[in-house]
Amino acid sequence: MEAEALLRTGWWDGYVNRTSEHCNWPGISCNEAGRVIQIYSTRLAVSGSISPEIGALSSLLCLNLPHNALVGGLPPSLRKFTLLEKLDLSGNSINGSIPLDWGNMKRLKQLDLSNNQIRGPIPPTLANLTNLKMLNLSKNQIIGPVPSTLGNLTNLDLLDLSFNQITGAIPREIGNLKNLSELKLSKNKLNGSIPLSIFNLSRLSLFYLDSNLLEGPLPQEMESLKALRTCLVQCIR
Repeated sequence: MEAEALLRTGWWDGYVNRTSEHCNWPGISCNEAGRVIQIYSTRLAVSGSISPEIGALSSLLCLNLPHNALVGGLPPSLRKFTLLEKLDLSGNSINGSIPLDWGNMKRLKQLDLSNNQIRGPIPPTLANLTNLKMLNLSKNQIIGPVPSTLGNLTNLDLLDLSFNQITGAIPREIGNLKNLSELKLSKNKLNGSIPLSIFNLSRLSLFYLDSNLLEGPLPQEMESLKALRTCLVQCIR
């Protein structure tokens, strides 16, 4: 029962005697069939860890919990949200790594885990989320390389991996993201040169690549980015 799953999160303890009215609880929206389709709450309305029981809400379309007091890891049980379109857990104190199984949430259009304490590498399975339009993992403690498989996310409009500890070269497959308008890779430990494939991104209007370990001069191909309005690049070491 969905009301019981909500109660087990600990976020609606005051509604234990109102389980038949869970669609009217604060931060809950349901469809006409009475299934929970949205959870939304901001600014310290919820705290503690994300209960694995939340995975029982199989009709959920939106889990929107930014700027709260959430702690603990990211539960693999969220992989059960096969209908989920938006997941925003930004601005909390979540730690641990991104579960590999999250690649099952194939309807996801927005994934925002920014401004947390997430560690570990970017799982290559995120490349399965081909409907993503926004991927924001900035301001965490992510390590390792940028997976070349992210080049499969051809619907991306925004990719923000800034303010992490990401290493290695920028994969040339980033140039496959033809719909990208914002690319933010600042404040990492990226090395090598800028792949020329990036200059095929004709819709790119914002490009942040400063404060890395990149080498070589700024390629002349930068002039081909006609839509570019804001650019911070530091290439020469």
